[in-house]
Amino acid sequence: MKKIILLFSLSVFLFASCENSGGEPAPEEPVILTEPINIELTASEAVMTSDGQDFALKFFSTVYDAEKKENIFVSPFSLNMALGVLRNGAEGKTKQEMQDVLGMKDFSDGDVNAYYKKLKEALLATDPTLTLAIANSVWYDKDKVTIKSEFADLSKTWFDAPVTGLDYSPMNEAVAIVNQWCEDNTNGLIKDMLKDLTDVEILNALYFKGNWSDHFDASKTKKQDFTRENGSKIKVDLMNKEQELSYYEDAYLSYASVPYGNGAYSMYFVLPNENVDIGEMTARLAAPGYWEQCIAGGGRFMVNLYVPKFKIEYKNQDVRDMLIKMGMAITCGDKAEFPHIANGNFFIGRVTQKTYIQVDEKGTEAAAVTEIGMLGSSGPGEVVVPKVFRADRPFLFMILERSTGTILFMGKVGNPAA
Repeated sequence: MKKIILLFSLSVFLFASCENSGGEPAPEEPVILTEPINIELTASEAVMTSDGQDFALKFFSTVYDAEKKENIFVSPFSLNMALGVLRNGAEGKTKQEMQDVLGMKDFSDGDVNAYYKKLKEALLATDPTLTLAIANSVWYDKDKVTIKSEFADLSKTWFDAPVTGLDYSPMNEAVAIVNQWCEDNTNGLIKDMLKDLTDVEILNALYFKGNWSDHFDASKTKKQDFTRENGSKIKVDLMNKEQELSYYEDAYLSYASVPYGNGAYSMYFVLPNENVDIGEMTARLAAPGYWEQCIAGGGRFMVNLYVPKFKIEYKNQDVRDMLIKMGMAITCGDKAEFPHIANGNFFIGRVTQKTYIQVDEKGTEAAAVTEIGMLGSSGPGEVVVPKVFRADRPFLFMILERSTGTILFMGKVGNPAA
């Protein structure tokens, strides 16, 4: 039986947040890492995790092809989780289509819901040295919609998603309540998420803050050239350190994996080879199983790493159209079947995602909110000579949990100075 091992740490990480008697900030307590415990995934959970990787990479590739922007940043995990909540309201061909795209077509409702719950809890527990928050919620117009108790129970039981009815009149007050929830669950990074509300709103909020296991020395950060896709050069803050890292290279790409905290999470910097277009590399990554092969092929090498500091704030207004391109035409159309949410016919009116990330010498802070707006039918290896990994041209990056390969965030940096 195929099994994947999740690594959980029993350590405690404390930051001293008060001042001492002399008025000086109290020093940080040292990070204490103990041996992890092992949590096993069943064979079916391992398959769903692998399919979740394929969904993440296909989603990013679809965004890349549609938007053609220099900088892109999305959260495949946040979208996947929101769709997981919605899936319990679907029936017939709509439900089958959702499961096909998410990679869960061969599993029962109980298996799928239990998987989402287990994965969420595992991701939250695997590294206490960093901050990770995952929140779900359902909101609806209490004067127009009566949510079915079974859907509410499933949302609360498996996704910890409170189901809340709001008075949509006046709309601006209802929007303020939901936007405050988004802000509160992303440490203030995602503000003004929505301008109005649909009949039923399904939301996922994701927040991540982690320090590198080994910080970059700020004194080594220098202004250097970064070559954009059009061939022009700009000056950016390029960080540098030499460290033993997981490294991989093939005919299309190379990557260097930089760990956070106790090593459960890492950022993968993925660079196309000199003769490979970044679009070609992105399409290659979307091929089922290719990224898993890359991960499996990585080895430990001493790497002389150069990566830029960057910050991206990103809002995508067209996720619904991208889900259609990925195979959810029925799900996103007005013939969709969502009879388990409430009485009446509902369809996906919009899907939006707003994200934020900042990467510097100490680590990374990132956040995302995904909204699914539902409308009623009447509505709208061995250490050798150091490898040189120099990300001074467009590259991709991912934040993922290493033992399962779950991709929380994924992006492209084409202009670190933007």
